[in-house]
Amino acid sequence: MVKSNCLGDGFNSGGKHTAKTGGKQTQPYTTWMNMRRRCNDSKLHDINPTYKDCTICDEWLDYQVFAEWLTNNRFYDLDYELDKDLLVSGNKVYGPDVCCLVPHEINSLLLNCGANNRELPIGVSKRRKGFIARMAKRGIQSSLGTYRTKQEAHQAYVISKEAHVKDMANEWRELIDDRVYWALMSWRVNQ
Repeated sequence: MVKSNCLGDGFNSGGKHTAKTGGKQTQPYTTWMNMRRRCNDSKLHDINPTYKDCTICDEWLDYQVFAEWLTNNRFYDLDYELDKDLLVSGNKVYGPDVCCLVPHEINSLLLNCGANNRELPIGVSKRRKGFIARMAKRGIQSSLGTYRTKQEAHQAYVISKEAHVKDMANEWRELIDDRVYWALMSWRVNQ
């Protein structure tokens, strides 16, 4: 068994999956290292606290086992991203039963960017005369209207965001796992 000396308990038991080819890290190794960094790097946790308390299942601590799962995934060659919490909301454990590969556009769509003021709900900002609801579609921010209360503005955001996620699920239907499709169709804004 070849032990790796990087980021916690991970190791490479040796086998067909190499860590480097031609002096450059392979894509499976880079994905494995990034997953491990999200779980073990306290500096990253300071910047992005959503990864704090994340762990990796025992079998995926072996690079060979993880790389086998990854390269056998039917979406592997599409340069998709590893996701741990789309199939199981709030999941903190990386493992084969709960992780999936998703296009960057889908993965970034589900990031809950906070409001510009912590006293306001997501998707809402204060204006002189009321509250404005805003949402990004394909990287373009647009207004959903101005509302009398922050609750009304937030509700407009929720309705628009959930509809947009469903639209994206239907657009990507043939290029995503069925489990991903159904998770997107039932996805809700965390309020």
